Amino acid sequence: DTLFETEDLIAISSITLEELENIKTSSNKDADIKYSARKLLHILDDNTDNYEVVIFKDKYLKPIVKTGISINNDMKILSCAIELNKKYEVQFVTNDLALKHIANLFFGEDRSCEYSQC
Repeated sequence: DTLFETEDLIAISSITLEELENIKTSSNKDADIKYSARKLLHILDDNTDNYEVVIFKDKYLKPIVKTGISINNDMKILSCAIELNKKYEVQFVTNDLALKHIANLFFGEDRSCEYSQC
């Protein structure tokens, strides 16, 4: 609910939106998780002017591939942030601790954080 309380530009990877859609429709997720995904999608829908979607492209993976890190959806999300960092100074925000530590390799500890600590 506090996502759009900042004055900063917010960017969301298209991969994140795909993951939310998959959670919402998954038969393997419990009702609370599905509800949270639907709720977030509604918040995004109500705030379409307050964020930018970065459409993932395979070419964005080059910096990550160079490190030898396995490619998964988290790395695709990170690659979108790395690409966006060419245009803006990015603060990478995630609740995934492993992803946060990998993002530190690209952004430094002062520019990647857990959502609750940003």
